[in-house]
Amino acid sequence: MNRLASLRGMMLAFAVAVLCQLAMMPLDMRLQALSGGLGKLSLLFNARAMTVIGHLHAYGAEGRRLLFWMDVIDLLFPSALAWTCIQAIWLAFRLYAPRLAVCACAFPLAFAILDLAEKTLHFVLLARFPDASLAIAGIAALLTTVKLLVLVVSYAGLIAAGIAWVAVRCNRKWQ
Repeated sequence: MNRLASLRGMMLAFAVAVLCQLAMMPLDMRLQALSGGLGKLSLLFNARAMTVIGHLHAYGAEGRRLLFWMDVIDLLFPSALAWTCIQAIWLAFRLYAPRLAVCACAFPLAFAILDLAEKTLHFVLLARFPDASLAIAGIAALLTTVKLLVLVVSYAGLIAAGIAWVAVRCNRKWQ
């Protein structure tokens, strides 16, 4: 991990994540306009299968096409965000708490894997619409909820890494 993690690599991964978000913003705004304010499926916390199917109906044909392209762009975002978090956590904690660093890095990795599984199910739902399976919609909704919880923990790790990095830098200056 020491050979893979770097400040430069972390910044590059962060830039990719930001670019993905910027690319999705206009699509997301259009999707919300088409659906009466409904957001994308990947942000539905604690939803039920029928809620997912209801969103797909509310999007309409154009909204479902937008959702497809948003999900294509969003395939890059979780990997970039996870790699940003993993590098930040590793760089901040590798010297002082390497076991904590390894454990904390598992959360962003889990986020990326859960997001990929969720997107796969979204693509299946879109491909099969209007005959989308309630079981697939339910599993997708469950994955979304778990993914969002893991994302919160990943962001907490990123914030902790930032605080640790600043604390180490300040400690060095004061010595």
